[in-house]
Amino acid sequence: MLIAERAYNWVKDHPQEIAGFAWENRGKVFQGVSNAQRYVSKNILRDTRPIRYLREGEIHLPSHNFTGPGTAVHLPEVRNHRPFNNIDGCSKIHDLEFDEIFKMPLGEGREQAIRDADKRAIACYDKYPNENGYTLAKAGINSKMSLEDLSPTLFDQIMGQSYRGTEHGLVLEEEKAVPRKTKCKNKSKLCQRGGDVLDTVDLIKAAVPVGLILYGEYRLGRTIHDVIRARTEPHT
Repeated sequence: MLIAERAYNWVKDHPQEIAGFAWENRGKVFQGVSNAQRYVSKNILRDTRPIRYLREGEIHLPSHNFTGPGTAVHLPEVRNHRPFNNIDGCSKIHDLEFDEIFKMPLGEGREQAIRDADKRAIACYDKYPNENGYTLAKAGINSKMSLEDLSPTLFDQIMGQSYRGTEHGLVLEEEKAVPRKTKCKNKSKLCQRGGDVLDTVDLIKAAVPVGLILYGEYRLGRTIHDVIRARTEPHT
C-alpha cells in the first residue's frame, strides 16, 4: 500500500513531467497502453476473438487490429491477420485499398480514389451499427472528410497531402471564405477572411494523440477494475 500511495502522490505532483513524456513518446506510450489492454482482454478476460499486439505508430481502437491510422499493412503478419469483428473487417478492407491507392501519383485521380474508399468504409460500417467500434470508426472517417472539405490547407498540415481525399466538383469552404488575393505571411497558418490567421495546427496535433492515449488508459483501468470487482464481490 505504501508503494502505491507514493506512486499516486508522485503522479499527482508531477503532471507537467507526465504530459511532456506522453507527448514526446506518444507512439510508444499509446502502444504500451493499448497492448496492456490487449493483454488483459486475451489473458484475463479470455476474449477468444483475434486480437494482436500493436506495433509502434499504430493508433487503433481497443482490441481492433485495423480500425485507426498507421496500420502496418506492409507486414505479412499484420496484413494477413484476421479482423477483431465486422467493423474491424471494414477497416481492414479500407487499409488494403489505401495501400493500393498510395501507389498512385499525387493528383485528382488519387484524391478521388481516397474519397471513394472513405465513403465505402462508411457504408460498410453502417451495416453493423451495434458492433464494437462502430461509433468511433465512423466518426473518425467522417471527421477526416469534413476537414478535407473545410480546409485542405489545415488537413495537409495535420495529416499530410498524401492522405487527402477530394470530391470532384465540390466547392471547398476554404475557397469560399478566402479571397484569392489574400495571402498569409506565415504559410504555416491558415488564412481566413480579411487576412486573419487561425493558428490551430499545433493544438490539434497535440490534442489528438494525447486524447487517444488518455482514452486508452481509461479503457485499460476500467477493464482491470471490472475484473477485480467481479472476482472480489460476493455472488448473489
